[in-house]
Amino acid sequence: MLFNTNELSIIKKNIYSSPGYYIVKNFLDTKRTELIRKNWQTNISHNFHEFIKNTHIKPGSPKYVYNKPTMDDFSYCTQIWNRPIDEALHESSYLIQMMRNQIEGHPLYYGLHESTGMALQYRVCKTISPDKVVKQHADFFQEYRPDPTGDHTFDPTRIQATLILSDYGKDYDEGGFKLWNEEKTHYQIFGKDIKLNKGDLIYWRYSIPHEVSDVNTLSSFGFLRVIYPLFDINRE
Repeated sequence: MLFNTNELSIIKKNIYSSPGYYIVKNFLDTKRTELIRKNWQTNISHNFHEFIKNTHIKPGSPKYVYNKPTMDDFSYCTQIWNRPIDEALHESSYLIQMMRNQIEGHPLYYGLHESTGMALQYRVCKTISPDKVVKQHADFFQEYRPDPTGDHTFDPTRIQATLILSDYGKDYDEGGFKLWNEEKTHYQIFGKDIKLNKGDLIYWRYSIPHEVSDVNTLSSFGFLRVIYPLFDINRE
């Protein structure tokens, strides 16, 4: 499901102008969405290494897990070279990266092969705590990062992807993924103010202030989603 020329024009206008994001509705069909949700519902920590800092990721690094802010919240992190736990999610991650490459203007294989100097990671995150799990920040926006994935200088072309695996109002409510305006005076919540459903994919501009907080859990899934950071594997 790569984008055609007309779609790309609309998508770029939405991301790089206003509103700063674009939603691919029903990126995953219902069957595949439920399969992936089920695969990450059980405790699979024994298949993952303990936490590894972003700055320590290099070719051959194992997949790893960290629990934050509580042991019931998790982020399972898989590099593109790791043997997948979930074939359906692994496969869809390739397509998500190729679609992002189209938007950013990179070759389709960028981030999917070590020769590009960048490596894709997909990170399955479940939040069930009402805490501020991800503090408000902007990426690639001249803000200090203690544990960056690579060069963090200002780059307004960079975008992130978020695959939604929970329904607002059924699995969680109140908070979740918040996208602030550039003045940091107002935010919108995906799922509440910006309508979407599990199986939808969001591409959004990294340099927009964002956070994850105030989740009120309604089911065992809580706020479940996947994000797709890229790692600079050629840095010293």
